[in-house]
Amino acid sequence: MKHVLGKPIDTKRIRGTQPELMRQFFDQFDTVHAHYGIQEEDIWNVHEDGIALGVCVNPCVIGKAGKNCTYVQSPESHEWVSIIETISATGKHIRPVVISKGQNVQTSWFEEDNLLNSVIATSGKG
Repeated sequence: MKHVLGKPIDTKRIRGTQPELMRQFFDQFDTVHAHYGIQEEDIWNVHEDGIALGVCVNPCVIGKAGKNCTYVQSPESHEWVSIIETISATGKHIRPVVISKGQNVQTSWFEEDNLLNSVIATSGKG
């Protein structure tokens, strides 16, 4: 038997994957789609995610035998980088946007090959 780390997921997300609920959603989607004459190229998905710089997720640590968990100190200050990605139902996409805290973009933060594939921006608040 292999041991794996569990990743929390909201109960509503699990319940939302039930076949009957998914059927209801797509029936409603098709109704709205037809009623308003929405074309496939007008349907886009946008995903925003954040990454904490310098923070490890699910660290493995050594603890006392018999304990169910042990505490790991997290850094007191860390910076977030936001990443926004988009893709259409027809497969078109907009270059990802990477937003980090700061006044100016430092090109040394990124590999030169990837600068042309993304939009790099800063935000004073991060």
